[in-house]
Amino acid sequence: MKRRPIKGEVLYLLTREARSSALKPVTVVRVGTKFFYCSESGVEDYSTTKFHLSSWGTVGSYPERQLFETEQAYHDEVDARNIANSIAARFGHFELRQSPIPLEDLRKIKEILKL
Repeated sequence: MKRRPIKGEVLYLLTREARSSALKPVTVVRVGTKFFYCSESGVEDYSTTKFHLSSWGTVGSYPERQLFETEQAYHDEVDARNIANSIAARFGHFELRQSPIPLEDLRKIKEILKL
């Protein structure tokens, strides 16, 4: 279970679309008992997106979106996926989601394998 966001807090929203993805700062505009809402403009408007409090996953049929607490958290996840892909290319099938290895351990494996 993720922590409860605070109204006014800035989070980072990754929106994956058909040909691109973008990391944008969003502001938490409302926090309820089951959901919270984030908006690019800082007020509730057309850009407001609804998320589950427990998982920070989107509600409804939005395009694939993912929230991060900081920009560094996003960059760490990208780095972990890149290292996992390098390991997969070297040894065959390896999927990060099935085997959640901490980023530091992945970096050590990368260093040992000289990838």
